[in-house]
Amino acid sequence: MWGNICYTMALLGEQPRLLSIAGADFSAYRSQLERVGVDLSCVRVLPQELTASCVILTDSMHNRVVAFYGGATDRAGELDLADAVDDTITGCLVAPTTARP
Repeated sequence: MWGNICYTMALLGEQPRLLSIAGADFSAYRSQLERVGVDLSCVRVLPQELTASCVILTDSMHNRVVAFYGGATDRAGELDLADAVDDTITGCLVAPTTARP
């Protein structure tokens, strides 16, 4: 979710910095974010984890079954907003995550 927000902000001409956590499978998504200008200097990659994923199945009656794998995102509470903020930051968009352990 956070990457998608930054991606869209970059398309709108902003220079977003992403503070997030990802798994070993982050490289393809990393390339897409870098291509549009997202600052990924504050993304922590956990090589022993996979990035979170969600699968939503919808039937013809619009009933939904959602399966979510937290992966590296289960450890997002270890990140600290102060690590991503410096004098170049003029605003901050905070998206929800899990509580700190």
